[in-house]
Amino acid sequence: MDAAPNLPRLSVVCFTNDPPHRVAASLAILRPIAHEIVVAVDDRVDPITVAPLVAVADRVVLAEFVPPLEANLAWLHTLATGDWVLRVDGDDVASEALVRRLSTPGWDDGITHAYVSYRWLWGASEGMLAQPPWWPDPALRLIRNVPGIVR
Repeated sequence: MDAAPNLPRLSVVCFTNDPPHRVAASLAILRPIAHEIVVAVDDRVDPITVAPLVAVADRVVLAEFVPPLEANLAWLHTLATGDWVLRVDGDDVASEALVRRLSTPGWDDGITHAYVSYRWLWGASEGMLAQPPWWPDPALRLIRNVPGIVR
């Protein structure tokens, strides 16, 4: 699927062993802005449960997870074909603000990567952990898909 034609092509990638229905719901939030969604599912996840991911993603692959997560990222990024790669974890939910920003033409002018702020929710959805090490918690998750930068 293609997002708006005047926006950079955004690949959303995810390596997960989280419940597929929950991951699919989170990825659906990014679907309107994603050129493609690629999900690598830990091969220990029951393949019968991945149908919700197949419904939202362009590609779903079963893969052996090699700890730590970072050991899998170079391979995961090779699956992306867009101009930009947004990596999300299975327990991430994109904010309205992030989706709005990535829907704005020119958001990528003059940058090669961007840190995404994380908020660790606590209790009700309005609560968050607002002290170190949970806040602030910027993470490098958005990278221009150029080999010298990705590696």
